[in-house]
Amino acid sequence: MYRRNLLFIPDYSKEIQEKSNILNSTTVTLFHELEDQFNLVLFNLDFDLFSQVWLLENNINKGHVNNFFEDIYEIDPNIYHVLNQVDFEVSSDYRIIEINDHWNVLRYDGTLIYRGYYDNNHGMNYRIDEFDNSGINLIKTSLFSDRGVKVAEIIANSEKSFNINYVNYDGKVIYMENNILNWEKEIFDGHNLLNLKNKWIKEKISEFDDSLIIAEISNNIGPILQNIISKKIYIVSNNSLNNLDEMAIEELNKSNGIIVNDEDTLFQAKQKLNDKLDIIFLPEKDSDIISGSFMKYTDDYISINFDDISDETRMNILNIMKKYVLNKQKLKIEFFSLKNQSKNEFKALMSKIDNEDYSKEELEKIQGQITLKIFENYSAMEESFNKYKIYIDLGKKDANVARLLALHNGTPQITAVDRMYLTDRGNGYKIENENHLNEGVNYFLDNLSNLNKSIYFSNKEIEKIFDPLYKIIDKNYPLENMK
Repeated sequence: MYRRNLLFIPDYSKEIQEKSNILNSTTVTLFHELEDQFNLVLFNLDFDLFSQVWLLENNINKGHVNNFFEDIYEIDPNIYHVLNQVDFEVSSDYRIIEINDHWNVLRYDGTLIYRGYYDNNHGMNYRIDEFDNSGINLIKTSLFSDRGVKVAEIIANSEKSFNINYVNYDGKVIYMENNILNWEKEIFDGHNLLNLKNKWIKEKISEFDDSLIIAEISNNIGPILQNIISKKIYIVSNNSLNNLDEMAIEELNKSNGIIVNDEDTLFQAKQKLNDKLDIIFLPEKDSDIISGSFMKYTDDYISINFDDISDETRMNILNIMKKYVLNKQKLKIEFFSLKNQSKNEFKALMSKIDNEDYSKEELEKIQGQITLKIFENYSAMEESFNKYKIYIDLGKKDANVARLLALHNGTPQITAVDRMYLTDRGNGYKIENENHLNEGVNYFLDNLSNLNKSIYFSNKEIEKIFDPLYKIIDKNYPLENMK
């Protein structure tokens, strides 16, 4: 059976210090979701061995990967040697001084001749600069892969202008950039070695005359793919829209759809891009999130969205929760908010509790077991959400990321309106208003089988998250057009 080609192109215009782990979790998640139905090809554009390790850690089949490093540099992937200071021959008259993440080699007169840049995470040198006799002017830079192989030399031809040679493991120049390059702007300002990678990408894509491309957009990727005839879907990383130039924005608007994984970028995309553009919201899932992890906690945590509900609703919820904490020793109620002003609003809410209605011990229990947590952003929620046994959101506005975090954790959700990916009496419980809140709380808190059922239904609903992506793929790359 003929299978459609899906080509994955990560953003490789990274600072050289960040050249490892170029694949984000969105790419990995998509890859595994689609690998059974399509012929997937991931273009791995990193130079280093550790990107290979990362592929293995994420269970990406090596057969699905076109590897830039092995292809260009003809290196056996099983053989490597990390370049260390001891491998760098210097005169016995010179001194080596280590300073944080780099080291200097000084001549006998104290002038600088070499500076090496060291990656503490991987224990290797990735760049060595060479200076003239004055020790001030940079005349040459050598770039190394994590296998100790020199991959490029950048050589001065005039003040602040350089040419670049890409070299094979035996020192042979395999590609030369003839244009004079501005040192800071075009080499190390997020665009190191791009020309060779761009050339490789174009050649590789041309081998697949029938394909759909899923690429992570950047100011580098846009121009490279703009004249490619293949259909394209772009991944727009968190808050990256503000950093894209006009050409990249134009490429997004001409694309066949975009994928975003956070609410801020979703909002920006709707504001800045063509309103007819298909936008898919696929929230990024932390690989450490385990469905049903709340079961391991001895205390019962209930999370309540404090935002976008009225003071009256908050008070009604508080009155119901007070009764629960007085009767359940292990129950913890956590209101949460993404707004700093909520601290004062919560304090005002708690001050309305009539002290005369409760003993000192009861007041301490209420104040100790009903708290507010402020999250700086949605990412900060992840650690807390794995302990929540119930998530309550009675606002009309959809707190999308919080809801999806609860979904991935298998946490049942109590709402007053219909929400996507929730099955009533499965992984959700819809109530008329807060006065019926105890119905939903009792349904899950007092019945272990209903909690287990929530985990099951959540996992089934997660499968539906990818439906919009499949619709866009089928729309632009239909099976009936296959040969």
